[in-house]
Amino acid sequence: MARRNAPAHPKAKSSPARRGMHPGLRLFLMVLVVVAALIHIVQGQYFNAASVITEGTVTHVYEAHRRGANDLVIRYTYTVGPRTYSNQDSVPYQRFSQAYVGQVVAVRYMPRDPGWAHLDGISAVSSRLLWVGFLAFFLLLISPVRLPTAPPTPSRPSPAREPATPDER
Repeated sequence: MARRNAPAHPKAKSSPARRGMHPGLRLFLMVLVVVAALIHIVQGQYFNAASVITEGTVTHVYEAHRRGANDLVIRYTYTVGPRTYSNQDSVPYQRFSQAYVGQVVAVRYMPRDPGWAHLDGISAVSSRLLWVGFLAFFLLLISPVRLPTAPPTPSRPSPAREPATPDER
């Protein structure tokens, strides 16, 4: 005797299990990624427009291995008023290969917060962060969407009903 809940075909599933992301969640995440990237870009534009340039000195040039990636880093110090600050930036290979300890460099800093600084010519907008945002947006764009489906229809007619009373026989 066949089981009642068994699928009609041995490879068929008894319930359609759809995997994927709900369309509303997908749209929300896509908008979130775009807004985060725009905020980061605007912040970088603000930094470049409002910052002041001073001289700094390279104190360390090194390659950092973090999370499976290699960052080319220049560490530097600069003085604003009576206080000396220290900071570091990831730089492109060309700038990294020309840097040396003791080199005088131009540093951009924010007058209201001198600890917020970058080497002049280095964007305050991290290109790596923008690439990660682009990748996240792309993956969300191509991810499968879970659409609402109708309940499964029976694949074979239901068994004949037994008469309930002797009068029905």
